[in-house]
Amino acid sequence: MPGLISGTQGALTINTADVADDAITLAKMAPGTDGQIITYDASGNPSAVGPGSDGEVLTSTGAGSPPAFEAVSSGDFLLYHHTVASNTAGDTYANGAWRTVTLDTEVYDTGNHGSLSSNVITLAAGTYRVVGYTFIASASSTAYFAVRFRNTSDSTTVANSSVITIEQDRSVMPMCRNRFTISGSKNFELQVFPGSNNGYEPNGGPVNNGEPFIFGVVQLEKE
Repeated sequence: MPGLISGTQGALTINTADVADDAITLAKMAPGTDGQIITYDASGNPSAVGPGSDGEVLTSTGAGSPPAFEAVSSGDFLLYHHTVASNTAGDTYANGAWRTVTLDTEVYDTGNHGSLSSNVITLAAGTYRVVGYTFIASASSTAYFAVRFRNTSDSTTVANSSVITIEQDRSVMPMCRNRFTISGSKNFELQVFPGSNNGYEPNGGPVNNGEPFIFGVVQLEKE
């Protein structure tokens, strides 16, 4: 057929326009390796990626670069508490200013990214997701509470809560959460602001279940 095939014997060329859509079957493709993915390189030419290893995922490496099989990043987990014996009251916080929440127990640090000393958490450089909260009650009449996770090295707040209103001896758990990045080692505190009246960490009343009471909590995930 004129125009369908051109060239000389042993070197035939099929014009692209003469190939019907969906005409190239899998059987007509060049063999590859089990697990490879067909993509395009930076020049726009077809290329094969992989195969990866068991458990890896196909990940974008940005514009101008083919994707790659990479290990899944699950992040490292850090957890800090203020812990006291069962049926034991915690600390009292004077109203009118931000007060440092007691943190005395490092529960987890799976990647060795942090340390705890005198209520101060020191974190290595990186990007973190934080959730911070404390269990607190009003010492008298109506009070207002908020918490924040404070970078005391740079005097900046990386996470803060809304203000919660409570009546006397009613307990609340103000919570803050956010994502932040630090370029070097920094110190952090969980802080509470009792407004109008002093706040205290209640002892749980008649509850004495033999388990430690946990008040201030900071949970961190390093990406």
